[in-house]
Amino acid sequence: MFIFFIQVPFLTLIWIFLMETGLYLNTVAPLQPFAKRVLTINEKISRWIYAHPKVVKVVKIAGLILGGASIALPPLGGAGIVICVVCGAIGGAGITISAIALKVLDILIPPKHDMKHHTFKPGQCEGGKLYYQGDVPILSITTKDPFKAGKAHGYLLGPSLNTLRSRTDFVSNFVPFVTKSKDIPSVIESVRKYIPERYIKEMEGFVDGFNQWAKEQRFRRIKKITLEDVIAYNMAPDSCHFKFPLAEHKLKKQAANPTVNQQKPALALACTVVIDRDEDGGFTFGRNMDWPSLGLAGAHSLVFCRHLEDGSRVVEVSVPGLIGTLTAMKIKKNEKSGLSLCMNVAEGVTTEVKGMPAVFLNRLMLETCSTAQEVSELVETDGYQPLGPYHLSVADNKDAVGLHLCQEGFDPTKRHWRRRWEQNKPLVVTNQTYGKKEDHFWYSKERKEVIDAFFTHAQQNINPNGIDRSKLVVHSLSLPYVNNEETTHRVVMQPSLGKISVAFDNSFAGDAKLHPLTVEQLFANQ
Repeated sequence: MFIFFIQVPFLTLIWIFLMETGLYLNTVAPLQPFAKRVLTINEKISRWIYAHPKVVKVVKIAGLILGGASIALPPLGGAGIVICVVCGAIGGAGITISAIALKVLDILIPPKHDMKHHTFKPGQCEGGKLYYQGDVPILSITTKDPFKAGKAHGYLLGPSLNTLRSRTDFVSNFVPFVTKSKDIPSVIESVRKYIPERYIKEMEGFVDGFNQWAKEQRFRRIKKITLEDVIAYNMAPDSCHFKFPLAEHKLKKQAANPTVNQQKPALALACTVVIDRDEDGGFTFGRNMDWPSLGLAGAHSLVFCRHLEDGSRVVEVSVPGLIGTLTAMKIKKNEKSGLSLCMNVAEGVTTEVKGMPAVFLNRLMLETCSTAQEVSELVETDGYQPLGPYHLSVADNKDAVGLHLCQEGFDPTKRHWRRRWEQNKPLVVTNQTYGKKEDHFWYSKERKEVIDAFFTHAQQNINPNGIDRSKLVVHSLSLPYVNNEETTHRVVMQPSLGKISVAFDNSFAGDAKLHPLTVEQLFANQ
């Protein structure tokens, strides 16, 4: 018995001493309750449906078959005609109700998307090429002319954007999901003055390309788009803080306040960023983008590749129609290292137009700067004022910083608040401001606590010489609440190595398989 009590701690010490990151993630980490609470019933249902796509598919098909079978019933005796009419009406209504119900189900609990099932149809036109590298859809912009680049984008991704628009319009009948450009003409006109002219030209090209594709659809009537539509679409991340109706009334100098109460966004969003560094591989920049997929957005996500005037190359992870930047990495000409950045939305109250929408400011800073320090300095200069609050995370081969733009409640003498990566302490950015005592909206406090608990436990149980922080960053994106029903992108960038990995899904993309790419691969055919 005495020997047993000596052996157990001794063997435990040996186990910890020998344990490396891969072994820890495969054996110990899955058994740890890093979250303080259990899943709710709704969360369990969402996860079950996501994990059993075949069962859900069978149920959907059965619903449609039952509706169709009612229509196909044969006449029975003298009452056959009456029965057929009644059954036909019931069957037709059944199919219609089933189709609507299934669409609603897909919106509420998005279906699983396997990237091996390709959404996009490859094609090529002047200025761009749409293709697959393995199972990753890529739009390669082969021109530096902004109008031609936008036109290629609009034309090649026209089918996908039209599908997304149709689903968004359907949801907007029930929930104020987006603000339409026709409702805020004064806001659009005012915002346009802050957007760089080359991005305006690219959006004009996008409109031309999409409308050309729409015109070519002989047997379908496609609703055309306008420049104002595209500007409004690119302001979607700003909808969390920008009170469009209030701003429109102010610009029109109307005395009465709008009846629309837009103090909080209609849908919850909860992006996560985790950045940590290995001495050999440099920084690993992990990012989950959480956005209501409406059952489609994950499947219609892709990678954009662009060349800049100075020879640098940019890789972006985005969706059709977004001219600005959500998540991207830039590699300078003749250099392997680069700069990575992404944004998280933040709540606030913006009622006036005094700056640039977030996605355009992100793109401008990525194209202008080469280091995280340059970005940190540039946001303090005139001409780079954001429309309102949001989080901007940036990393290069030497530094990583979280910029909390226009955040109140910290240092009133400064426009923005900064946090830098520290040794053995990953930089974690979740939605909302920090420093509040109460729980944060969108559970950002909870997600950060889960990530901190995971890294603390990993550092305590892995041999210090065997810690692979890049693997810890990747795994942290799949933790409970970090990976959730709104997660549509999982992106891992290594700016020091020029590598990027992506996973797209309509929900729980933190569980989806990562597809690794390198900048050399992405631009090999250009």
